[in-house]
Amino acid sequence: MQANPDVHLIDQAIVVTPNAFDRSSTTEDNNTGNRKKPIIVEPEPVGKWNGYELYMIPWGKKNLWPNEVIARMAECGVGKKALRFSSKAHSGRGVSLYREESQDGKLVQNFIDDKTQPKISEWLKANRISRYLRASIEDYEWFFISFSEIIFSKDCTQVNKIRHKEAVFCRLTKPVKIGDLDVCFMVYSDKFLEGETVKVEQEDVVTMPVIDPYWTKDEVKKLLKRFTDKRACYISAYPTVGRFYYPDADWHSVVRNQWVDVSAMVPAAKAAIMRNQSTIKYHIEIALEYWKQAYPGTDESPGWMAMSREEKEKAIGEVLGKINSTLAGSKNAGKSIQSPKHMIGNKLESLWTITPIDDKLKDGAYLPDSEAANTEILFAIGVDPSLIGHGSPGGKLGAGSGSDKREAYNIFIALKGSDRDVTLEPLNYIKEYNGWDEDVKIGIRDIQLTTLDKNPTGTQNVAS
Repeated sequence: MQANPDVHLIDQAIVVTPNAFDRSSTTEDNNTGNRKKPIIVEPEPVGKWNGYELYMIPWGKKNLWPNEVIARMAECGVGKKALRFSSKAHSGRGVSLYREESQDGKLVQNFIDDKTQPKISEWLKANRISRYLRASIEDYEWFFISFSEIIFSKDCTQVNKIRHKEAVFCRLTKPVKIGDLDVCFMVYSDKFLEGETVKVEQEDVVTMPVIDPYWTKDEVKKLLKRFTDKRACYISAYPTVGRFYYPDADWHSVVRNQWVDVSAMVPAAKAAIMRNQSTIKYHIEIALEYWKQAYPGTDESPGWMAMSREEKEKAIGEVLGKINSTLAGSKNAGKSIQSPKHMIGNKLESLWTITPIDDKLKDGAYLPDSEAANTEILFAIGVDPSLIGHGSPGGKLGAGSGSDKREAYNIFIALKGSDRDVTLEPLNYIKEYNGWDEDVKIGIRDIQLTTLDKNPTGTQNVAS
């Protein structure tokens, strides 16, 4: 039987897209969160474009997985901070041109003055490449995928422009046979943000073919000449196991298993406790016998039992005022207090009982849960906690030493190499398509942290 790329057999369940295990495309027990049998997500007809019937592949259940990720991350401060840190590290110091040359048996990167490569430099400048790359990297860090619109010359011999298209507004279609090519299309619309129905015939919906990086230049030209608009989409995606259309970002696991929700719920729970908790420190009980002895009655004033309600409340207020002035405040720390005792029957009993009220907040209620959630989120995103000063709120921060941070940062940047290979793919594709100098490399410049004994500034420039 011929394999169908749109149908997958996973755990004996037929799944029409590779996103079967997204939390948004599975049914779960609302009480336990236990994963049940994956549900079927079917391609949706979105109309005809240039005579081709297109079927969109939903991105998760109800086509709203990106939207759900964004919504659930909205109140997760540590997660958003880690993603922003990762994006900034990924972006480095921006795009640079360089050559790799061998010196003394070592491969050395020599950065190129823009003036020596005016054709490439002017193209990058005209396309505001730093702005483009920041937006592309932001989508990639969130979803492991970014979408670029590539605009060709009228004769399709050169790429003139590149523009970023926000991932949350992009969806892919099933392949369509056009000549010898299997062509997917990218459908772009802000209606995807609200889960609205989209048809490619609508004026505010943009549709374009997706370039397969394995196609030759002649194949791309031949395809584009079929259409009026000489533009196509280039997808930069990190390959993940079992995903054919939309990759599954590693850190999305903490969205599905609800660590992100735990991190957001802890401050909300603590705020509710603080709003509703009475800040009473002591419970003071005073026996009736004390009041009888303190106010026995004289010719000028009645005894306790004969006093009016107002007189009793005034007397109680005066005594409690003295107790509070003795117990409360930092100035009274370490002071002693005397309370009377009285024989009741054959037993000496205290007439006062002062009981401290346990303050749940002083013991850091829920803080261990918050720390566990934040740590799980950071590990999933892949950011070393020391790089953002992570520690238990209200506890020991443990931000790490300078050398810990330096090594963690350098390791983090080194591991970004494969991610940068992905996000720079469109530019390297254009470099090849436009016939630019093969020896010129397009990379992202970094500051590599070193020790002062190796470099007086503590830094050196590298590219990847």
